Amino acid sequence: MEKTYYRGSEWRKWDLHLHSKYSNLNNNFTGSEEAYIDKIIESGINVVGLTNYFNFKENDFVLKTKLEEKGIVVFLNLELRLTYQNKEDDCCDIHIIFNENLAKEKIIQFLNNLNVNIDNTEKNQIHLTLKMIFKKG
Repeated sequence: MEKTYYRGSEWRKWDLHLHSKYSNLNNNFTGSEEAYIDKIIESGINVVGLTNYFNFKENDFVLKTKLEEKGIVVFLNLELRLTYQNKEDDCCDIHIIFNENLAKEKIIQFLNNLNVNIDNTEKNQIHLTLKMIFKKG
């Protein structure tokens, strides 16, 4: 169901790079899932890019639904590390932000067809272990 807005433009607080409570890396939130959701609401954030590295866990999809039930717009944000480094030797990442209305099955289908390069070997991302992600991702 589409929302109807009766006012003109409004400022809304967005964070399109918010690591999921279940993120493979950079999960800096140690509290419960409920506390994670409460923190987002207390921060006044209206839209989040729920971010995870290389894939999404079932918990990410559940968390997306719970946030949406609280009125938060949620885009799933897939973060991939690139081998490219800039002149300061900083690594660069790429983010794939999925439409918030895209069916879970379509996202999983995309992930099942996504190949990545680990140690100069092409691998399907669904076959990556957490060890590979931490060590070589």
